Amino acid sequence: MSAEQKAQQDFCRETLNNVQSLIGRMDLKAGVVLTVASLLSAAIYALGSCFFSKGVYPQYLCRFLVGAVIIYFLLFAYILWEATRVFIARTAMMGNYSGALQMLYPLLILKTFKSDKDYAEKSANLSHQDILADYANQIMECSNIYRLKHQHVNRAIRTLAVLLIPWFIFVVFVTLHLFLSVPSAA
Repeated sequence: MSAEQKAQQDFCRETLNNVQSLIGRMDLKAGVVLTVASLLSAAIYALGSCFFSKGVYPQYLCRFLVGAVIIYFLLFAYILWEATRVFIARTAMMGNYSGALQMLYPLLILKTFKSDKDYAEKSANLSHQDILADYANQIMECSNIYRLKHQHVNRAIRTLAVLLIPWFIFVVFVTLHLFLSVPSAA
């Protein structure tokens, strides 16, 4: 193998590693979004149970807070939907237009080759062009997976930002009402 061919393969390997690293970061971001949304929900539950256990409150206030909670939980459900879709396993979404042998990605290997013997025979006769075509195919597939995960994470993050509105309204009203309803020690 010439130095130029080695450099080409090294470049492709690094590009594939970079794309796979970015995919891992999207998974991490989705996990953070789910964690934050869950913590916000726990806070609403804690404040709400404290608020509603204190006694009878004006009907308008209860309706307002229940409305805020309903909006909150609809947005929360959407965040769960978008963020968990990041974790769906995906493979071969773009197709093999380059004629790549599909020898890099585990699920495609299992689909393409019937046994380890078939795989060993094919890998023993690989040309430089076969290797580059396989890298190119997998870089495109992984980039497409990254694109989809990126879209889901961004939607979840934008919805989380909107979710803070009813959360903040609920927390402020409940906290103020609980604080103002505490009898003074005079």
